[in-house]
Amino acid sequence: MSLAFALKRNQNGNMSRISIRNLPPEIRNVLQQRAAISGLTLEQYVSQIITESANTLTWEEVFEQTADLRRPLVPNDFVLTAIGDARDHRD
Repeated sequence: MSLAFALKRNQNGNMSRISIRNLPPEIRNVLQQRAAISGLTLEQYVSQIITESANTLTWEEVFEQTADLRRPLVPNDFVLTAIGDARDHRD
């Protein structure tokens, strides 16, 4: 079984299409039921799922975008020296 529908208009004003081939009937039925419960057509429901997925960062994207935040603000050797000095003064 396949599922095919238009998602949105592209730059030329034409409708973009997506097809999912070899979709098991039980999966299509679950999606159809969830769409109906949500008051949406199957096309609207699947489009919503795809849109939410595209708008949600993957873990890889999160790590890539926050790489600068994970860089230490103070060099490690400075921290280790400060800890060593504090221990020396404590004893």
